[in-house]
Amino acid sequence: MKNIRISYLIVLLAFLFSCQEEEVLYSNKAEFASIQIQKFDYGSLSGRGQIYQGVYSENKDTVYFDVTYYPDQEAPTFTDWQISAALPSGAKLIPSVTGVKDLTEPVDVSIVAPDGKTTAECALVLKIYQVPFAELERGFGRYEKLFELTKDELGGWTSGKQRACAVVGDELIVNALDGPLLVYNKLTGEKIEKTIPMPEGESFYEIFADEDGVLLATTFVSFSASTTPTLKIYRWINGLAEAPEIYYELPTSKIPATGNHGIGLKASIWGSTSGDAQIMLDIDGRGSADDRAVRISVSGGVPSEEIEVFNTGIGTVWSGKAVAMSKTGRTPYVAAMLGFPPKIAYSGKAGTTPFVTDPANSNFFNKIIGNATYFEFNHSKYLALTTASWPGNFRLLIFCLDDPALIGAGKADAEKYAKLNPLVEDAVFLSAGDAGDIAVQVQDDGKTALVYVLGMNTGVFAYELTNIGTSSK
Repeated sequence: MKNIRISYLIVLLAFLFSCQEEEVLYSNKAEFASIQIQKFDYGSLSGRGQIYQGVYSENKDTVYFDVTYYPDQEAPTFTDWQISAALPSGAKLIPSVTGVKDLTEPVDVSIVAPDGKTTAECALVLKIYQVPFAELERGFGRYEKLFELTKDELGGWTSGKQRACAVVGDELIVNALDGPLLVYNKLTGEKIEKTIPMPEGESFYEIFADEDGVLLATTFVSFSASTTPTLKIYRWINGLAEAPEIYYELPTSKIPATGNHGIGLKASIWGSTSGDAQIMLDIDGRGSADDRAVRISVSGGVPSEEIEVFNTGIGTVWSGKAVAMSKTGRTPYVAAMLGFPPKIAYSGKAGTTPFVTDPANSNFFNKIIGNATYFEFNHSKYLALTTASWPGNFRLLIFCLDDPALIGAGKADAEKYAKLNPLVEDAVFLSAGDAGDIAVQVQDDGKTALVYVLGMNTGVFAYELTNIGTSSK
């Protein structure tokens, strides 16, 4: 027994001596993961306008913010800047840079690394200087707001009736469900007293335009109807002064029923109805988790009688939107769930990639995606969409899709996210209805594009994108 006890003690002591105190290693990285500034707007109590990313100096003792303006613009001031900074997990910033700051003089800060020992001193320096005009080879640069008007200022709106918009020629067209289409000047938003012929007895939830500026509209049909209804797509091929033709008829008997709500609330097109195009119609699940959409191919101006019913890959449990991006096939496309929580994904040859929609790591708000549309401008590809928050804020986001590899990026990777999401603009008015529409018209000279955001029950705000950017010379 004594030998057993001695052997046990020897084993126990050997085990204890072999165990060393575990050392937890913390990073000694004392630098910003990302830092950016934006002008603070006291009216909306939030950041507004262009976001400027901070760039470290070579020896990392200074972060520079390069704020530029053009010869015909007033120079921005050094006051009223909102700073947003991200640090490695566990790091500390002394003093805090939250709140509205005056950057007339450099702001000195200390970054304490997660190890609690390593410290780096850094100065935040704002540089404001004028840059010459230059036409960009790709994409948009300078942009400005055309107008922002409430429903009362626009005139003609009734509660819950204005849900879609399209741009045709010099006019912005807004639907009115069971009433006449409303017409406004596309540059000013001024109401135009004009009657657009409508097919008798029809009501349109969705209106949109093809790349030739031809207006289209879809009827909405419910799968719960006792008879097999037929969805109709109307086309104003002879202009807005003439009655539209029935461009396409889709019997719902062609769509395998799974207890869906219906089809025709949301539609998209990429291409020309007189040439080649793809039309996509979302199947509205209304809580039944229907993840499908319908694709109609147009070749040589003739829409195919055969349709494709496909799963969008987004997992829609409410109303959704399938956004066509090809004139000849299904992919690429973008699919979004227009409900809570917001979900949106890009589908291409390499598969499906979701966008980061977490408000803490993106520019999305926390409630819903209102709508989305695809457009191409100055040799670049873009997705424009709206997002809303629970308090009722409304925001326009434009994503650049030239490099699909960036789509999964979040704000944690500030450089990639800035390339992916070059435009973030909030509406001044609050969006009571949250939903709505978005429409884009690229001008004939290819140098500007007009973007319109409609908030249901609230109004319209519009921006002009240009091919003018900072000269590299």
